[in-house]
Amino acid sequence: MRFKSNYIIIPLIAIIIALLGIFADSPDWQFSLFWTIVCATTALAAAIIWNRFQRNKRFWVIMLLFVTNALLMISWIYLIKIPFVGLSLINIIGIELLAIAQIILIWQRSFLVSLLLIPELLGGIYALWWNIIIWAMIMGDPL
Repeated sequence: MRFKSNYIIIPLIAIIIALLGIFADSPDWQFSLFWTIVCATTALAAAIIWNRFQRNKRFWVIMLLFVTNALLMISWIYLIKIPFVGLSLINIIGIELLAIAQIILIWQRSFLVSLLLIPELLGGIYALWWNIIIWAMIMGDPL
């Protein structure tokens, strides 16, 4: 087995994103745990796709979705902290739509790899829940 640089690069990106989420004043320990799981499973899916999928248009679209989703996840960490929660809501909707698109594009090639993205989809729902809680606190409406 020969060494490939993506064996280091893809996990390193996931670790950086996970650390950004964990150390950004996460709401609770469950958030940190779930954020780490989402980053790990997403990185594993990206690594499998990078190493096993044929380099065609679908492959590059999937990779673009991974990068865009990572940027949206990082930005959500900081958007949730500003008073206008609507931006973070739009961000979460983008994360969910990208996760659904990734699952659909990957499903036809590898059902098991698409299952690795289910935590990402659930993570968006979890983030939406936090968004609603924070929105209610800002508006003065306890849930």
